[in-house]
Parts: sequence; C-alpha cells; structure tokens
Amino acid sequence: MSVPAAQCPVPPEIEGYLYKMKRKTGINLTGSWNKRWFYVDVKRKEFGYSVSHSQPIMKSSIFLDDITAIVVFDDYCFQVESKGRKFFLKGESKAGAAVWVKTLETYRSQFVAYEKYMASTPIYTPPPPKTADVKSNNGSLGTPSSGPVKTDHAARKTNQRVE
Repeated sequence: MSVPAAQCPVPPEIEGYLYKMKRKTGINLTGSWNKRWFYVDVKRKEFGYSVSHSQPIMKSSIFLDDITAIVVFDDYCFQVESKGRKFFLKGESKAGAAVWVKTLETYRSQFVAYEKYMASTPIYTPPPPKTADVKSNNGSLGTPSSGPVKTDHAARKTNQRVE
C-alpha cells in the first residue's frame, strides 16, 4: 500500500500476542520471555503493550514516529528500536512475526518518505503586500520611504509639508 508523500501515513491497526524479552537480559540473549499483548494505539500513534488483552492499560510504548529501526534476527525474533527504548520481540509463529515486521516497516518507510518530502518542500510564504504609491505635495509620485506627510491646519491651506 503506497501513500502519497504529501500525506502523513495512517498508523496501522494491528494487535496480538508477542513474546517480549525481559529488560534485564544479558548480552547473550538467553533471558526469559514474557507473553504480552502488543497493539498500535491509532489515536496516540503508539506501539506498545499491556500484560494481557483483558488488561488494556499500556505498560510501555514507543511512538510510531520515533521508531528508528526494525531489526530482524530470524523468522521469529525482531527488535523495534527508538532513541529511548528497544523491544526485543518474538512472534508466536513465523507468519505472525512476519506480519508485525512488515506492518511496522511499511509504516516506518512511509513516515520517512513523508518527512523527506516535507523537508524538501519549501513552505509557501506569500509576498509582502505592495505599498501604494504616495503622491508628494508637488503632485509627483513619491516613494514609501519619504515618510508620512505631517500637516497642520495652516499647512493644509497652503498644501505644504511641515517638518
């Protein structure tokens, strides 16, 4: 599905169980996994999870627009990264993991294209309003930089400039 670059992409509607590796897992990635309900909050544009489908309170999340990478490790495991957070995830099946990866990558690529388009498109600023030509006291056209004409009652009668 392709979105015109001038239009901000619509967040995907996806939800389901994924396994999330515990945060305190060591470098060897042999830690334990927690089954969590992951979903995209379309209104808030967040990818996050809750403990279960029946407990919809989001425990942690990443704003979709802040996702910097989706790294695929194998048919089941992938990582969703942002500047401040990483989720190391595993699908319940190859197909399930593939759907999540494809959906998030598609949104990310559309958002990056949108950002590039917006950065390369100049913002329209209307030209300044044209100033009307000002007639000087002698009848010739003056310039706007000649300043305002100050008058008093006597000067009006003689049509002279008062300094």
